[in-house]
Amino acid sequence: MSEPSILIVDDDVNTRELLREILERRGYKSITCENGEQALSELEHIPAPSVILLDLDMPVMNGYEFRVAQRERVEISSVPVVVMSAGRQIDRVTLGDVEYLPKPFTTEALLKRIRGASEQRLRSSPLVSRETADPFGAGSA
Repeated sequence: MSEPSILIVDDDVNTRELLREILERRGYKSITCENGEQALSELEHIPAPSVILLDLDMPVMNGYEFRVAQRERVEISSVPVVVMSAGRQIDRVTLGDVEYLPKPFTTEALLKRIRGASEQRLRSSPLVSRETADPFGAGSA
């Protein structure tokens, strides 16, 4: 099985590199992008990541705009997102179902949010369909 991948989207190069180092030391493959537009372009050429770490305040295409575009693209719409923001209220209506990680954060908080996002994806994507679990319909009347 391949290592889980994390797409890091943040305009601050120091934040991107710090996140990359933290995640790669823990066995994650990471891809970095400096804004939402670059991330969408990158996502056209790579397999969907396990989780997206998304800053909200970025030039070119911010995190809110990225989320709108992400939810419109079926191939990446189900990828869980951890939103990172420094001390600002977030608009959950626009962002949808995301994990929230206020900046600054600890490594433990980061990893907890990534696990939470991954678990959310597992809960929303059943591993087997009803037909697979009971191909003969024995449970139905």
